[in-house]
Amino acid sequence: LIPNGILYLGMKEGTFEGFIDVGNFDERFSSCYTDAELREALQPRFTVLHSSRVKLRHGELGATFLNYLCKKK
Repeated sequence: LIPNGILYLGMKEGTFEGFIDVGNFDERFSSCYTDAELREALQPRFTVLHSSRVKLRHGELGATFLNYLCKKK
């Protein structure tokens, strides 16, 4: 990413890390993070311009996603 470049990051909120069943006898490795963990990871190289927390009402019950719009330092 170039200096002052823009990054969008969307992650599922939580503390789970491991394999999840995605059907058809297949699994996917998934890691969920807290807002504090993501901000700590972003802070050294990015300025967070905007963030939001979106709770899904349909599909995955109780799933919450964290969204960040960042600018590279």
